[in-house]
Amino acid sequence: MGSWGFGLFEDDVACDVRDDYRSLLEDGVDDEEAARRILERYDELLSDEQDGPVVWLALATSQSEVGRLTRGVRDSALAVIDSDEDLNRWDEGETRMKRSAVLDGVRTQLLGPQRRPKRVRRPKRRYVTDLQRGDVLLFQGSNGRHALVRVARVDEDGHSIAPILKVLNYSDHLVPEASQIAFVADRQKPDIDPPPSPSPPWWTVDYRPEADEGIDYREAGFHLVANVEPKPGDDHARAWTSGPWRNLARGLERDLLSEDAG
Repeated sequence: MGSWGFGLFEDDVACDVRDDYRSLLEDGVDDEEAARRILERYDELLSDEQDGPVVWLALATSQSEVGRLTRGVRDSALAVIDSDEDLNRWDEGETRMKRSAVLDGVRTQLLGPQRRPKRVRRPKRRYVTDLQRGDVLLFQGSNGRHALVRVARVDEDGHSIAPILKVLNYSDHLVPEASQIAFVADRQKPDIDPPPSPSPPWWTVDYRPEADEGIDYREAGFHLVANVEPKPGDDHARAWTSGPWRNLARGLERDLLSEDAG
């Protein structure tokens, strides 16, 4: 898990909390029970000094967005902001100032007039990918370098049929031949514990993308270039990070730019 920007929902944990909360509402779970289940589901993270504050902020904001902000969750999120718990994981200087501005916006939202409860319906159309197992996608960064991601398998749940992607260990200016791609290894997550924030380059090495507002992989800047044989373990591959295709594109853009900076 990690973050890729200063925004509240430019963070894997925050996105997971929001998605899980909305999913419960879509299933007809009432407000208090939905909040209880989220806090139970993320109980271990709540005690984490980095992820715990994010859980409270994400849940409070998600409740507010649909007109269901409860006093207990609101007060816990405000306590996070007042105590600087969340800011402590950001470096001094510009990064901390930008995150502080985000938290000021969250405070304003939580203390301001709340909207009426909004009915949350399950999307009528599920996202169904047209990618197949073994497909390899190419992404070109603004510096001319290329990244590759492959489809380890295709995963189906109640909301979507989406690819489980693995980022390959490639960041060259040249576009590799299709015959060469099969021999490129998967990237491994940097061995850093505890995970830093913001995340270091090439932190996200697996991803479960979904179309967001009609933006699929093509619209996000990815191009299908090859299909390769599966690798050992692909049948049980999981993605610890998920979100819109454009978030994956932003992350890869940052990672590719880091190659020149390094």
